[in-house]
Amino acid sequence: MSSTSRLLIVGAGKVGTNLARLAQSQGHTVTLWNPQPLPIDVQGALEGSPIALVQKREATGPFDLVLLAVSDGAQADVADLVDRWSSTSEVPMAHTSGSLGPIELKSGRVVGVCHPAFAFPTPNITLERLQTAAFLIDGPDTTRTAFVNLIDSWGTTAVEAPGA
Repeated sequence: MSSTSRLLIVGAGKVGTNLARLAQSQGHTVTLWNPQPLPIDVQGALEGSPIALVQKREATGPFDLVLLAVSDGAQADVADLVDRWSSTSEVPMAHTSGSLGPIELKSGRVVGVCHPAFAFPTPNITLERLQTAAFLIDGPDTTRTAFVNLIDSWGTTAVEAPGA
């Protein structure tokens, strides 16, 4: 993977939106896909931004990485949906959940972990907070390598899970 990448972030809540901003600020091409209509405040915050906001059934690539920033209960279903898109089937994918480890999908593909090391219920999930966070990385070797490289490119700290 080059020092900049084409990143698909799924989920346009506070976590997904701020991860998209962080990635874009470091030169990555970012597509932010949300499976449901976005609140007006999120749409307004992204207006005029180089971040591509997609609210269709699926985002079209190509992408180098896929990062899921959706609720814990939706991770597996959303990952299965994204996995079925032909343009992302071989692309490293990770989720941001702190309560889940790597997830095996119906296809047999394993979704890794790329979790900022702080609790998400905290109301102050901001770009500034993400810029100083350490990220826990876990999953298959190719996913670990891809996401360690991404986190390094952001100037933040990647910490691989034990057993790497």
